[in-house]
Amino acid sequence: MRKSICLISAVLSVAFCAIFFSCKNSYNSVIDSFNGKYFHEEASGERFYSIYSPDFNRNTMLADSYDLKKLMTLSLIAPDGGSAYKWTAIVQDIEDRHKENEIDIGNEKKLSYRLPGVFRDDCVNKLVLTVTDNTGTEYKDTALIILE
Repeated sequence: MRKSICLISAVLSVAFCAIFFSCKNSYNSVIDSFNGKYFHEEASGERFYSIYSPDFNRNTMLADSYDLKKLMTLSLIAPDGGSAYKWTAIVQDIEDRHKENEIDIGNEKKLSYRLPGVFRDDCVNKLVLTVTDNTGTEYKDTALIILE
């Protein structure tokens, strides 16, 4: 009985070592394979974007809309080159649906805003980014904020 247990242990040890050393994929190659399949370079790469860039378009500072869930944090970065930045929430008035309330929610290049905040799920919400350069020229873009 004791001999058979030793024999089984030896066979299992040899099998484990054979499987372990025959594996061609290292830890890093498995991670790289996963990242290559699910994350694309253009989505994660950094790019320099400035209001002074030749391909700058003020209408592309923000996406057309953002579908967000409550309790999420909306994090956005405005283009470089501005001397002043302003992030404004535009929300329909509760009592008068034809009136919109403008609420300043940020004045820096980066916006990190915890939802829902001033945004509501029962009306139209908009986010306006205004970038002002050294000459006083304003560049504005608007995005629709959809809360789920």
